[in-house]
Amino acid sequence: MQQLNKLTELIEKYLNGELTKAEHQEFERRLETDADFAREVLMHINIDKALSEVDVIELRKKMTDINGELKLHRKFRHELFSAKWQYLAVAASITLIVTFGAKYINNGPVSNEALISKYYTPYEAEGISRSAQSQTEKLLSDALVSYSNKDYESAVNKFLAYFQLDYTNIQAHFYYAISCFETNRISEAKKSFQLVIDHQNNLYVEQAKWYLGLCYLKTFETNQALAVFTEIVNEDSTYSEKAKEIIRKLK
Repeated sequence: MQQLNKLTELIEKYLNGELTKAEHQEFERRLETDADFAREVLMHINIDKALSEVDVIELRKKMTDINGELKLHRKFRHELFSAKWQYLAVAASITLIVTFGAKYINNGPVSNEALISKYYTPYEAEGISRSAQSQTEKLLSDALVSYSNKDYESAVNKFLAYFQLDYTNIQAHFYYAISCFETNRISEAKKSFQLVIDHQNNLYVEQAKWYLGLCYLKTFETNQALAVFTEIVNEDSTYSEKAKEIIRKLK
């Protein structure tokens, strides 16, 4: 039980954006390599989403659906472990309902996932050339074509191959970052968006800040997301109005 409590505390810190940088990197590494751990995190997210995305009338149905998921989960997991999860889900649900029920009844904050679903769209590819090229140019062109075709997994691999020959192209880093976002490589997406922002002298700074804010929403680092969106509003950028809407919905 003590181990379960520690796991619950770790997941809650992740969802609340309270992990240190090192802890956050280790958490995301574990998400990518440990399927059982990823399922446990997803269970927490589903409970949070049930409370933040539905009104009171639908809440019971949502909790019934979660209970059904738990029953299916029991078929594939050890009986004792599944029983712990059922206890955890029920206990967490009761606590959240009692603590935050009134807040959500009165149209409280929208969930991060709902915001991403509403505001995220991949950036349109630009500057694709299919004329005779050097090896380096062809690698970049092929990566952009894959990106344009929404084959983001292939785009990631091609951008990585391109970076072996040229790591200085800011356009490539920008589209690579979006490809990483699309393939759930959020840590890599953050790094590349930040690289574009830090470079400053390029055409993608505004866009990179916008997508970086969405990355923080994706990883439930809400405070960091608010900081980025506030900066966007203060700079009166193309995304200022959308950033204002997100800030308003997060508070």
